[in-house]
Amino acid sequence: MSPRSLFSIVLKITGIFFIKDMLVATPQLVSSFLFLIRSTGFPENAWVLITTLITLAIYGLVIVYLVLKTDWVIDKL
Repeated sequence: MSPRSLFSIVLKITGIFFIKDMLVATPQLVSSFLFLIRSTGFPENAWVLITTLITLAIYGLVIVYLVLKTDWVIDKL
């Protein structure tokens, strides 16, 4: 086993942990959206919804690069 393949395995396992975190954060997005629909304080609730969407987008990018484009990440490091 070369160091490159070991590092690839470590990055992919880290990406799988990010998938778990993304699945945990998804119900927060749904509850924020439902709360936004029912409440009257639109700016505050919209801010929570936007930050949750940004967080999920960042998780998605990290997952793509760690799980699917591992060789590219290893080359850059």
